Amino acid sequence: MHIIERSANDFDARLIIGPVQVSGLLSAALFGCLSCQSYIYFARCKSDHLALKAVVFAIFFIQLGHFVCIISTLWTMTVSTYGDPS
Repeated sequence: MHIIERSANDFDARLIIGPVQVSGLLSAALFGCLSCQSYIYFARCKSDHLALKAVVFAIFFIQLGHFVCIISTLWTMTVSTYGDPS
């Protein structure tokens, strides 16, 4: 029981939440770049083969799912369960 109490007292949220926030911010910036590139691609390259457009479309939506998961994790760590080491 003493070990559990000690680990809860030694919990430092900065060591866990800080890197997740930095990576979330970096991911948001990169997702913004991907969104701009995708928009420009679909606006300018209308004559490309359908398979190539499908690949760009798939990459965009896979990254969108990744971004949603990161935002969800950030919300959980910083709002819903902030300071709860479990």
